[in-house]
Amino acid sequence: WLFSQLITKEFIFKVILKHASLAFKLKGKQGIIEMRKHLCWYVNGMKNASELRRELAKVESLEEVKKILDSRLRGNDKEKSGNDKEKSGNDK
Repeated sequence: WLFSQLITKEFIFKVILKHASLAFKLKGKQGIIEMRKHLCWYVNGMKNASELRRELAKVESLEEVKKILDSRLRGNDKEKSGNDKEKSGNDK
């Protein structure tokens, strides 16, 4: 429990990118394909994990991994601002 409170999504995404980069360096495209199961494990328990796992299970390149993770980090900020708007609208 304690560790789950200390580890952020940003930290996990950095670890994912490091692991995927090493796999790519070692085995190329095949390394990324082999990483799919690990990518899915890393995001277990995150908000909207099933959707994220679906995307990560199809990656074929390191760039795809980066793109998905970057969009999730940017999307998280949008979700927060979107929720604030919804809350203010519901209070009226």
